[in-house]
Amino acid sequence: MKNKDASSITLRNQNKTLYANYIIQQTKFQGGCLGRVTLESGRTGDYSIIIKLKDGEQSTTLLEQQTDISANLCPILSPPDPYLNDAIYLSLTTNQAVYKVAALGAWIPVTSTEYSDLQTRITNTTITGATTSLLTAAVFNNFNNTGPVFTGNFKSANQPAIPANNYIFAAAFQWRDSTSKSDIQLYANQNSAAPTTGYSKVGGYFPSTGATGVQYYVRKGVAATNGATEGLLAIYTGATATNGQESGYWIGYLNSNGTGLRFLQTNTEPTSSTTMTGSLSPPDNYYVGIQALTTTSVQWVTQ
Repeated sequence: MKNKDASSITLRNQNKTLYANYIIQQTKFQGGCLGRVTLESGRTGDYSIIIKLKDGEQSTTLLEQQTDISANLCPILSPPDPYLNDAIYLSLTTNQAVYKVAALGAWIPVTSTEYSDLQTRITNTTITGATTSLLTAAVFNNFNNTGPVFTGNFKSANQPAIPANNYIFAAAFQWRDSTSKSDIQLYANQNSAAPTTGYSKVGGYFPSTGATGVQYYVRKGVAATNGATEGLLAIYTGATATNGQESGYWIGYLNSNGTGLRFLQTNTEPTSSTTMTGSLSPPDNYYVGIQALTTTSVQWVTQ
C-alpha cells in the first residue's frame, strides 16, 4: 500500500511538473519570447498527455501557478535607440548629448570638425550658398547701413543654389565682430532666378552665436524638403543692437566674381512676400558668408 501511495504521489508530482512546464511555455509564448508551446517532444495531441495535464492543473494551487508564471515572464526589452540609426548623431563627437535632447527643428551649435564630418557622413550632401573657401574668407568690410537687414544670395559658381527636393540639415555663417547674437534666422526660397523675394524661415533662431569666426550649426529632425525647385539662401539679422549700433551688418555673401547682392533694411521679420530693394556691388565685397548643407534623403530621427 505504501508503494502504491508513493507511486501515486510521484505520478501526481510528474503531472504537476508537466502542467508547470505547460503554463511556463504558454506565458512565454504570450509574451512573445517563445515561438510555440510543446509538451514532451511535441506530443500536444496525445490524449494521455492531456489527461496528465488536467491532473497536474487540478493538483496545482493558485499560488503555485502564480509563482511559476511570475518567475518566467518574458524580459522587458527597452526599445532600440533610434539615434543609433541617426547619421547626424553618429557624425557628431562633441555635441551628441546636446543634439539628442534638443527639440525637433532646433538649430544646434557644432564644431567645425563636426560640420566637416557631416559633409561626408551624410550621403548625397550638397554645399549651397557660399563655397567653403568664400565662407571662411568672409570679413566685414565697410557696409554702413544702420538697422536690421534681410539679405539674399545670387546663384553663381561661387554660390550654388539649393537643389530641388533637398533637405536643409546644417548651416554655417561668418560673424563679423566681437559681440554674440541670439536672433539670427536663416531663410530660403524656391526660385533661384528670383533672389529678391519668396523667402521662408528655415527653422527658428540660431542659438547665441560666438563672437568671431564662422559659426556652425546642425538642424534636428528635418522632415520636409525646401521645395520641388531649386532655391536660394538668405539671412535676417534680427533687431538687437551690437557694439552700440543696430544689427544691420548681417548681409548676403557678395561673391568674388562681382555679381553683387540684394538686401532690405527692416525692423519686421520678412515673409514670403517681402522684397529686397537695396543692392551692393564691388568693391564692397566679402561681407558675411552664408552656407547650408543639403541632402536628398532623410537620414536622421524625425519624431
